[in-house]
Amino acid sequence: MKQDINICYLISSDYLQLTLTSIDYIKRFYKSNKYNLRFIIIGTDIFSVPRDILYIQSKCPELPLMHQRSHIPDMLDINRVIFLDSDTVTTTCISKLWEIELSNNIIAGVIHYYYPTFESMYKFYDLDFTPFNNRKDSLFFNGGVMLIDCNKWKENGITHKCMELFNLCKGTGAENRNELGLNVALMNNWKQLDERWNYYPRDDYKKTYISHYYGDYSHEKHRHNVF
Repeated sequence: MKQDINICYLISSDYLQLTLTSIDYIKRFYKSNKYNLRFIIIGTDIFSVPRDILYIQSKCPELPLMHQRSHIPDMLDINRVIFLDSDTVTTTCISKLWEIELSNNIIAGVIHYYYPTFESMYKFYDLDFTPFNNRKDSLFFNGGVMLIDCNKWKENGITHKCMELFNLCKGTGAENRNELGLNVALMNNWKQLDERWNYYPRDDYKKTYISHYYGDYSHEKHRHNVF
């Protein structure tokens, strides 16, 4: 019996069409015969999805959307999951990401293109207080593409740690964001991947595995149409 590759998105209904397009790209480039693709959409509100996608209603819809992402391993009864932002375009077989060995790490991710270190991120949000500014030289990952060991996430209480860190950001520009909390909670527990797994398209464009537009789009500028 084939194992599943679990691929999860957490969205509101506003992002459904974008998510379905992201899923279509994964299907288009999937070449492996070793696994079944299992797509999961966690919804912050109630909406319908195609029959081949599992829809789960979020257990914490009262939280900002970005904060709800820290609860994903707790909402899914699975050992491992690939989390993707809706604005991602996969142009390789996703099994290559699934098969990456995490060793003792909780997640694998890619350094943030705009904010590669804690110093660059906390300066952007003007967060001059611990536990953020005492890690200025540490690498900072982007949360839009993550391979997650759900068991280790739960064993290490990452959801609770994230929520405590999110509370520290109240009243700041990072109040409804999640990456600062994720990066502190997962400090020294994430594996750095090649940037091709979470690549922000730019002038030096090269062959990538997953392109991620970091929200750089509008209804008039659909990022998926570039391929």
